[in-house]
Amino acid sequence: MIGDPGAPGAAAILLFRQLDRDDNGRTSHEYNYFRIKILTEEGRKYGDVQIPYVKGEENHIANIRARTIRPDGTIVNLMEKF
Repeated sequence: MIGDPGAPGAAAILLFRQLDRDDNGRTSHEYNYFRIKILTEEGRKYGDVQIPYVKGEENHIANIRARTIRPDGTIVNLMEKF
């Protein structure tokens, strides 16, 4: 895929987004899944996904997983510790 006929000249395309939320008291959690296709060098900025977080609340961020699929098909997994 090198472009989107519905958005000619787009730098990136959001291919898929899924948000699942469970607001069940102490075990509340949210699952976010994004698939973003970067089409141009300018579109790289859309690959930075931000996670909203309220400092001081009784919450934490866990189980972050991310990967990049390069143009040659190789997969690079995010291996940072949070």
